Amino acid sequence: INQPLNFNLAVKAILQGPYVASAGMMHDSLRVKNLIPLANPYSLLAGFTQVGSGTETTTSSILSVGGTNAIVDWVLIELRNASNPSQIVATKAGLIQRDGDVVSPVDGTSALQFTGIPAGNYYVSIRHRNHLGAMSANPVLLGSTTATVDLTNAAQPAYKLTGVTSSNYPQFVSGNKAMLWAGNAAFNNQVIFQGPNNDADMIFFTIISDPLNTQVISNFIYRGYNQSDVNMDGKTVFQGPDNEVDIIFFNVLMHLENPGFLANYIIWQQIP
Repeated sequence: INQPLNFNLAVKAILQGPYVASAGMMHDSLRVKNLIPLANPYSLLAGFTQVGSGTETTTSSILSVGGTNAIVDWVLIELRNASNPSQIVATKAGLIQRDGDVVSPVDGTSALQFTGIPAGNYYVSIRHRNHLGAMSANPVLLGSTTATVDLTNAAQPAYKLTGVTSSNYPQFVSGNKAMLWAGNAAFNNQVIFQGPNNDADMIFFTIISDPLNTQVISNFIYRGYNQSDVNMDGKTVFQGPDNEVDIIFFNVLMHLENPGFLANYIIWQQIP
């Protein structure tokens, strides 16, 4: 019988939205602008199941650290059943650094610790509030030594669904780097530019419904921590420079499984 124990899990991933190719890492604009919340935001967002977590907090001193290990945002790590990956066994909110390391919100440096979970094999997935999540291609052995899950290596694709929503590109690939697809602003596990439940509309309504947008103009800029801020620069822009919609448009149009360049193509999250 596997007795419950405490174990450490080191996850590495990249969010496409804030990724800067020339730097080889993500930018930390949300942190610089003091917009990252001190409490786990996923406990307040629909679409996120949390098992044994939800109350994680961090400190302003952890968020004051700059450089390679500066915090980019919160992410949610899930452990899933090895024989039924649609079943979430445990979750833990962590902080993702510019270099992709997911660290404990308690100290901002160590791997995430799961407590009271039986040792064994688990699929490991990472999810973010406006990116498509990704999951390890195979179950990972979690036990007495720190397990490592690196989802940044393009040569080792993440988990793929079967059936009509299957894709050979569970993550966006740039060079040898794999990263979570940006653009899931509507948070429905899809990236959609045109058609029902599209993400561009979510960005538009964020702009139009802002009380500060008294003239109701489409090139107004919403400032703050918002799901519609796809490139995570602290601004939500529908129309104009650095807008969020272009990211969604080019992800959809240039997707390698969309040879017809269809604007209504859907990128599906590859997590069951």
